[in-house]
This record gives sequence, C-alpha cells and structure tokens, in this order.
Amino acid sequence: MKLIPEKRSGVLFVTVVGRLDASWADFFTETMLRHVRDGERRIVLRAGELEYLSSAGIRALLTLHRELDAVNGGFRLAGAPGLVRRILEETGFDTWLDDDAANQAGDGGASPENGRESYRLAPGAEFTLVAIDAWTPWSPVDPGRTGAVAFPSDVSGIGIGAPADDYPAARNHCGEFVAIAGRLALLPPEETGKPDFLLPAANFVPVLQCIQALAWRGAPSHLFRFAPSDERTVETLSGLAERALELTGGEVAALTVAGEIDGLVGAALQRSPGQLEPGAPPGFPGIRDWLRFCGERTCPGEQALIAGVAARRPDALGPDAGTLPALGNGLYGHFHAAVFPCRPLPDGEIESGTVAEMFFSGAAPRAVMHLVDDRRPGGLGESALRRGAVWCGRLRTGKEVRA
Repeated sequence: MKLIPEKRSGVLFVTVVGRLDASWADFFTETMLRHVRDGERRIVLRAGELEYLSSAGIRALLTLHRELDAVNGGFRLAGAPGLVRRILEETGFDTWLDDDAANQAGDGGASPENGRESYRLAPGAEFTLVAIDAWTPWSPVDPGRTGAVAFPSDVSGIGIGAPADDYPAARNHCGEFVAIAGRLALLPPEETGKPDFLLPAANFVPVLQCIQALAWRGAPSHLFRFAPSDERTVETLSGLAERALELTGGEVAALTVAGEIDGLVGAALQRSPGQLEPGAPPGFPGIRDWLRFCGERTCPGEQALIAGVAARRPDALGPDAGTLPALGNGLYGHFHAAVFPCRPLPDGEIESGTVAEMFFSGAAPRAVMHLVDDRRPGGLGESALRRGAVWCGRLRTGKEVRA
C-alpha cells in the first residue's frame, strides 16, 4: 500500500494505492493518525486506486473517523471503485463516500494565521488569586503559614502539598502538584514515587494541605491556539506567557496550557520539604538527595497540561506570595506540568475543563514537574511545545480559596 499526501488550501488529500486489508490496516491507521496528530482536521482519501477493502480496513477507517470526530474534523472517500463502493454501501458506511470532495479547494480557514488563532471568551473576566508561602528553599517549613486549598471545578493552580486532614499528617508527603479545572496531578516525594491524581466526583472536592500554592478561581478571559508555522516551529513557555500578558493587558496573568511537547526542562522533589531541620541548607552533593533535575530535554511527542502565573516583575504577586523565578523574554513566572500520552485537541473554541477531563479520563499522568529555565552556559534552556491551546486571564488578589 502507498499513501501519498498533498496539502492544499487547508485540506489534506491522500491518494490511497493498493489493498486496505489486515496486512495494511495498521500501517494505514498509524500513518493517518500521525497526520491528525500533526494538526490535520479535513482529510480527503482519493480512493480511485484502492483495489480492495476488508473488514479490517473498515475498522481502520472507523478509527480515523472517531479520532477526527473527537477533534471536530472529518474525512471523505472520493472516487472509490466498484468493489470498494459496494462494500461500503452494503455495510452502511456509504456516508463516507463523496466524489465531489476530490476537487474541493478548501477555504484556507483550518490553519490560523502565523500558526495562531485567538478567542475572546469573557470580556473583563479576572481570576482571584490565593497564595500560600510557608517554605523558602531550603529553609524549614513554617507550619503556621501552611494551609488547606480546595480545588473545585473553577479552580486551577500549582504548588507543593499533599492530601491529608492537616499539616502534621502531610508533613512527610508534600510534593509538586498541578491542578487544571479541579483535576489534580501530584508527585509523591519519593525516589521511586509514581505520579498520582485526584478527580472531583459527586460531592468530593480535592483538598491539599499546602506549604506552597498559587491557585486561582474564575473563568479565563481569552483562549489562543498555536501550531507550527513558517515563522516558528515551536513555542517557548516564555513566548506563550508573553502572548497571554499581551491579550489580557495586565501585569500578571494566570495560564493553563495543553500542548504537544517539543521538550520539557524541569525538576521534582525527592523528599518532602517538611523534613528539613534548622541549620545549614543542603549543599552539593547533598542537594541531590532532595531534588532531581532532568539531564536532558524530556518527554518529546507527549502531551503536557501546564498551569502557572506569568508577570513582568518578580514581586508582582505581592509580599505574601514570594518572588517569581525568571523566565525568558525578561518575564517572570512559576509553572508546573503534568505529562500524558499525546492526544489531538479538538479544533476551535474549547474549554480547559473539557480538555483536562479528556486527559485525566485516559492513562494516568506519566510525570509531574516544576518547570525551570536552565540558563547555565550550555544549559538546557526552557520548555517548548509544538502545538496546543492556552487559556489565560488577568490575576487580582482576593480572599483565599480554602476548604
């Protein structure tokens, strides 16, 4: 079998040559789903040279149909010969047949200008911020400044914490977490710790005892999409933060991001900061017992759900929220990421909660990490994504979001 692609005016035309049967169904599925993953949503299969279609081939077409339907796309078969056409008609799949599709020009609207498109979701909307800052690396935690943070479906955030009734019970288990629309991924701070997750259900709302937290309640004011273009093949984390600040028009913005990973640069705790004792902070090499740092850009080709805040000043969140680390482009920010197997995002205007539910309802998160900008000479740089979506809004301080 041969699959010969041709992109024209927002439509991917694929000439199919040979037999679509059990011998070639996997090849067809893998090739076509790779196109979907690369952002193709409108596909025309030129079937004039498709010699035969078995039930295995129909199953492969069904897989393609379901994947495209999940992202608001679709495909058509054009010019199917007699046997193939009869098989589709008699099995009830003749709705895929469309001979006119072979010559459609498309409207060019499937690809955003310069790889970007944006939506104004809720003019004037702002997020209310809660900040907990009971730990300054690498000093002991101040128990009196820890707190419980609840994560209903309108709250996202990042930090270091653990599920427990109170801080003494959480003291030895605090690790990085990221919450997207009430859905949490967290990393227990053990050397062999496996990422865990907490999801809202019925009357259950996830609550963490936190030694650090930045959480925000409300709805985003803007959504923007990004994809490879002639100008750029990837988007850096600082580039996405700059775009969010421009759209929201504020000094501080909260972001949630879903995107295909080009490479992440991050670190994660191996021991809970609650175990730190008064005295000199751990130095090198002792720090390696507390913190692990990725030795290379990691998780390419997988999907990241990222949450965080970006600002133009390191002290923009106020004296009770700590200082934001430096990002690229002269910005400052704090971001955490959860990593999942890659799945294409639906096109157009989508909701962060819907996307989070889509990923958390599948495979468990593969990694959770604090993202860093490695500016050392010869360092790894900053995290970057290939394509995805960003929901953002201006931040204002307010009452704490607590259980």
